[in-house]
Amino acid sequence: MKLCAKCREHKPFDAFHRKADAKDGCHPNCKVCDNARRKALRDSRIDAERARDNARYLTRRDAKRAYDRDYYASNAAQIRAAAKAYAEANRERMLPINRQRAMRRVASKRNATPAWADSTKIAEFYFAADFLGMVTGEWHEVDHIVPLQGATVCGLHVEHNLQVLTKAANQSKGNRSWPDQP
Repeated sequence: MKLCAKCREHKPFDAFHRKADAKDGCHPNCKVCDNARRKALRDSRIDAERARDNARYLTRRDAKRAYDRDYYASNAAQIRAAAKAYAEANRERMLPINRQRAMRRVASKRNATPAWADSTKIAEFYFAADFLGMVTGEWHEVDHIVPLQGATVCGLHVEHNLQVLTKAANQSKGNRSWPDQP
């Protein structure tokens, strides 16, 4: 029997880790206490590493966004030309992929439309978007306030969940946020 230095209980020798340089050949703390100590140390290291990595990510993210914004501002024409050339060169390869994405979007909208939805009011939103586009000369889109394919929640395709936004505002929102998001 040996006394654990941590919990102060007498335990058999097989309840202790081996330690060759110790007088009795055993670690001073029992396996239970030693494992708890190692777990606490590992958890504190993980928490510290997580906090450090998160801070590093945030500073690098802001710097990367600023760099990308400046780079695009100074090379906008070349970037657009390269994107156009790529689209033309890979048109045949991209057609089925784009068609599949469009059909997935149509299917998700159809699945998110309940039987009680007012289709005439929904159609008014799309008419308003087209009308604003013609009047202002800027492209407008119908946006779902709560996204149809959000990561945490999926909205419905009903008139209460629709709004008309500019194309730029809708694309910057994506399907990541909505008002009063938890």
